[in-house]
Amino acid sequence: MDELTCCKDSSWVPERDLESAGGFEFVLGHCGYCRTPWMNVFCVATSITGYERVKPGDVEAIRAIADGAELKQYMRRWGDANL
Repeated sequence: MDELTCCKDSSWVPERDLESAGGFEFVLGHCGYCRTPWMNVFCVATSITGYERVKPGDVEAIRAIADGAELKQYMRRWGDANL
């Protein structure tokens, strides 16, 4: 997992707490300067935290899914593919 790398002095702006899936906690957000979408990821087992870039199509899909089982499944698949 990375730190925000889109801007020299990036600042994290959280948008939506996506809860946990697959042993990770997810929070969707963006850089406060350039608005690049990022996912703040926290590993429950190791307490390691970091950021992963999020593709625009994934942001749209996440925003379209209500909280619940469908979102948890989506986030588990997203984590498997991106972490």
